[in-house]
Amino acid sequence: MDFFDLHCDTVSRLTEGGGIADADAHINLEKARTLGRWAQVFAVFVQDNAPGADTAYASYRLQTACFRAQLAANREQIVQCRTAQETKDAFEEGRRCFSPLRRGCGGGV
Repeated sequence: MDFFDLHCDTVSRLTEGGGIADADAHINLEKARTLGRWAQVFAVFVQDNAPGADTAYASYRLQTACFRAQLAANREQIVQCRTAQETKDAFEEGRRCFSPLRRGCGGGV
């Protein structure tokens, strides 16, 4: 089965510890073994009640650093994809495609 999930808050949970390989979260690489090709778009979630822009930005930075660390730690299995071609290439290599959710209309990780 091919699976393309457009929203996931797992990165915010991973900042509390653990890794995407076997995290006690909605998704992880162990659970994904039952899937065929899998692309996952991760949300960088900041609480609405975060006390100020500095705290919100710090939360964003922590989560994006965590996202990058998970990519590095699991590079044999996952890769960041920003385009359809990168997604196709990842699938052909037998890897999972991970992407961060873009901020607004232009930014991103």
